[in-house]
Amino acid sequence: MTVGGDVAPRAELEGKPVLIRSFSVLQTACLTLAVLLLGAGCSPAEDSSDSDVAEVGGADAADDGDTSSEATAEESVPVTLFVLNSPSLTSFYQPIVEANGLDETHGLDVTFESKSPQALRTDFAARETAISAGATFLTDVALLNEQGTDTVFLFNIFDWWGTIVTPSQSGIESLEDLPGSSLIGALSTTNYAMFQMTAARAGVDVDSLVAQNAEPSGLIAATRADAADAVQLWEPAHSVLMAGDGDFQALDLVGTWQEETGQEQIPYVGVAAHRSWYEANRNTANRLYAMFQDVASFIQDNPDEAASLISDHTEIDVAVLQDLFGSPRLGFSVYPAADGSEALQPVIDSAMEIGLINEAPDLDAVLMPVADTASSS
Repeated sequence: MTVGGDVAPRAELEGKPVLIRSFSVLQTACLTLAVLLLGAGCSPAEDSSDSDVAEVGGADAADDGDTSSEATAEESVPVTLFVLNSPSLTSFYQPIVEANGLDETHGLDVTFESKSPQALRTDFAARETAISAGATFLTDVALLNEQGTDTVFLFNIFDWWGTIVTPSQSGIESLEDLPGSSLIGALSTTNYAMFQMTAARAGVDVDSLVAQNAEPSGLIAATRADAADAVQLWEPAHSVLMAGDGDFQALDLVGTWQEETGQEQIPYVGVAAHRSWYEANRNTANRLYAMFQDVASFIQDNPDEAASLISDHTEIDVAVLQDLFGSPRLGFSVYPAADGSEALQPVIDSAMEIGLINEAPDLDAVLMPVADTASSS
């Protein structure tokens, strides 16, 4: 699992946890900032996988004024969408799109390219890629704009879901029981930051936790090994864990956030782009939005078929996916970024309180009003 709700491949999920060191809230925030600062300062990579800039989504497509990639009514627009490695929530898109030709339905020719979490974020920060379909608002828009990189959030795909998992007999029944406990998590991820912000809003002293950082691929193994009193997880790792042997319980972080903020929506993972790309490719952005709406509808209307397609692509068991699709944990919620403005305000406020960002972004400037081309053109 990594930023954006990802998990490592199954073979890695079952490996040993890699514990690194303890971090305070501010240290964790600084670690997140340092990772992106490093990415923003990288020179262009020589990886040939990023060299196809003739397609929309490549680095050169972000140049100001470049409208050559927009297609006429008779053409399909080639788009490369960068997502996180499988299995992850962002790896769910590809099999649904390809099996149903959803890109062609909306005049697109989409190619999905998977990257590691670090590569996805650093390449986007360094303008190696102009568009990311595994972006989080906090990391890839709010933080990058603070650093001077002009990115925008086009639309949401997944609302936030995360949890704290503990052994059923641990005595930890709520966030209020956590202070003084040992906790393992991927401390530099946005999902962990959302946990920190939720706990802080509930009045929990997060600094009292003995927090240890672990490689995302080791979080499930850490939970099974009782390596700490609690482990911070999200989907699909949570569903994979709960489907196996073991007696665990999960704290309702989402319910706590909603109660504390009064917001049902929690915009989280979606599609972000450099502003220059968006301004040159507005119609393509609208088409992408319509395509992702169809992906969400297909999973909702055909959960068993969707589970089979995604299982073949990710190697997550069909039964695990069926359970996930029948729960609110998936959070597959596609809506224009601008529609999430009110729900993002408490996210920004809390991110500033824990030191993840230092200044609030102008939401009117970074949240885009994309629309389904069927109703807008």
